[in-house]
Amino acid sequence: EAERRERREERARASSPPRAASKAYDPEESPSDDSSDEDFDHLEEEKERKPDTGFFEQDPSEELLENLSRWKNQAMDALDAGDLKKALDRYSAVISRGGATALMLTKRGELLLKLRRPCATISDCTRAIELNPDLGKAFRVRGFAFRKLGRWAEADQDLADAQRLDYDEGTAAVHKFVTAKVRKAAKRQRAGSSGAPGAKRPR
Repeated sequence: EAERRERREERARASSPPRAASKAYDPEESPSDDSSDEDFDHLEEEKERKPDTGFFEQDPSEELLENLSRWKNQAMDALDAGDLKKALDRYSAVISRGGATALMLTKRGELLLKLRRPCATISDCTRAIELNPDLGKAFRVRGFAFRKLGRWAEADQDLADAQRLDYDEGTAAVHKFVTAKVRKAAKRQRAGSSGAPGAKRPR
């Protein structure tokens, strides 16, 4: 019920006219050049501690429901204004005080990736998938995080699961890029194995 309510709020928000905001780092941006081995979108593992994944209050009071709704709205307002750190603070308030649904964790994970924190994104989305294994968006966001870390096989699997659960046209180009990386790595591994000392050579 909580996730259905969040989805309704998200759709209503999406139908409102967007405010002008500064361009932020976009983890879903398609790779510009898949012919080069150099990955210009690569991120290093961050040093910051991963945020707590919180809990979900099964029987919230009216006061808690009002607070959770207010913090969610504040997070959305902050996102509209381009204030990603404030949005993160508000999402974390929701999650740490009983509103840690799979969808909310995925939203925060998506935001953490925009803040260049892929390991924290993976943590949030992994917990989201534990709560709801059918949430395609959680696999998609985690797949983007693996892609940014250059963990191609894990990214490929997550993006395949995401597309199976909830196909997204924009994700298709990223998935194609990742799959090509996996195949290239496998080809190199085979070539390296065949050239290793002691390997049998065809006569």
